[in-house]
Amino acid sequence: MMTEAMQSQWGLGGRNDIGIMAQMGARMVRLYGNDPRFDGTKFLNYSNSWGLKIVAGISDYPYEHGPGSCWTTDLDCYEAIQESYTSTLEGKGFLANGKYHPALDTLVLTNEPDLKFTKTAGQDYMRAVLSAFDGVLAAEKAKGLNVTSPDNIKLTAAFSYSVCPKCKHILELRPMGCCVVCSDGTGPGTPCASLGGVGKEREDGGMRCPKVRAPNFADDCPGLPMIMDLHFAMEDPSSVGYTFRTDGWKEAYVNRWMHSFNGFLMACFVGADTLNKQFIQKYMKLPFNQDKSAQEMTKAFHEWSPKFQNGSPNP
Repeated sequence: MMTEAMQSQWGLGGRNDIGIMAQMGARMVRLYGNDPRFDGTKFLNYSNSWGLKIVAGISDYPYEHGPGSCWTTDLDCYEAIQESYTSTLEGKGFLANGKYHPALDTLVLTNEPDLKFTKTAGQDYMRAVLSAFDGVLAAEKAKGLNVTSPDNIKLTAAFSYSVCPKCKHILELRPMGCCVVCSDGTGPGTPCASLGGVGKEREDGGMRCPKVRAPNFADDCPGLPMIMDLHFAMEDPSSVGYTFRTDGWKEAYVNRWMHSFNGFLMACFVGADTLNKQFIQKYMKLPFNQDKSAQEMTKAFHEWSPKFQNGSPNP
């Protein structure tokens, strides 16, 4: 989307999506994937002129294709992502004068890894997330960027808005009242027996949902199991079979990582009150969020107010 070939959609002289979205009050645009072969400088410049921030993404291609793909390396994505993101930094317009383009706000390393990488036998899906993070940091460092600086763009992995009953650390959410929908084996759905301890009744130490659910399904905990898995994987990378190669990764994670999930279905079908009860209230109680302000917990996107004069962007 950010290439010149698509300018008839996003730019002046065409549909002008960027200008229209900015005039409607949008402050940020998320893109899914990118092709490092095509320059995105004009797109980024035009977005910046309207005051729009860009959430860019790494496509599935380096993860899934080629001799160094994650599928062929037991979910060690370091080399594949380092090579791909190096090409992006060299030819995509992401860097200018040794810094990230001012329009760039966040890079999504991978989209819904909890759905994509959980089918690899014997490997933890978080191995893919950690190694991709490592590969991006290595590419940045090779270009002279300070990977630990909070002034650089934020990094994230966008998890699905699902419960993930087989996530390794889902039982950590049991004290918050979270439950898992499963079947007793006589009807449709995931059999409770296949979920081990998670599928047991609550009085037996499990998380099986009761027949009478909480209002607004507030006992659901979508997105949170994956965030817990990531937290514990970053605390001990060896627990998912990974060893970081790039110095400064711990500080980079503290200073630049932002937890995220895909919110399209949530926005369309769940609603703000349900989201608050299912996710936000519980997220604030996670162990790594103790004694933090709401802003620190959410690491919210910066508020960007587009600067207009007579409906046109300032240069």
